[in-house]
Amino acid sequence: LVSLTKKLADKHEDDLQEWFGGHQSKSSGNQWADQGDGRLGRYQNRFGWCWDAKCALPQTKSISVTRDMVDKIIHQSHGDRPLLPLRFYATERGAIAHDLAVIRIPDLIEVIEVAEGRL
Repeated sequence: LVSLTKKLADKHEDDLQEWFGGHQSKSSGNQWADQGDGRLGRYQNRFGWCWDAKCALPQTKSISVTRDMVDKIIHQSHGDRPLLPLRFYATERGAIAHDLAVIRIPDLIEVIEVAEGRL
């Protein structure tokens, strides 16, 4: 089960790096100079993100988002936009049931305003 959990968590992180660009952190962000699971910094992109990915195996019914988790990614973002990507797997082979993200409301509003051409 541990190897399956790691395999699917790694797949989630690989997908995020492919979608957002930037880079994946070494050791899943546990190094003081390279925090978060991945980052596309604000100097590389208007919407610089620092993310900490969470995923759930098919038999898992929920992913908890705690205040400590939110505080941690905000702190680790160092001025980039904090992002908590959440993935629910449909199968143990990696089929995805749901991909969601927790972002701050002001960041979402800015993304919408840019998409609509208001900024």
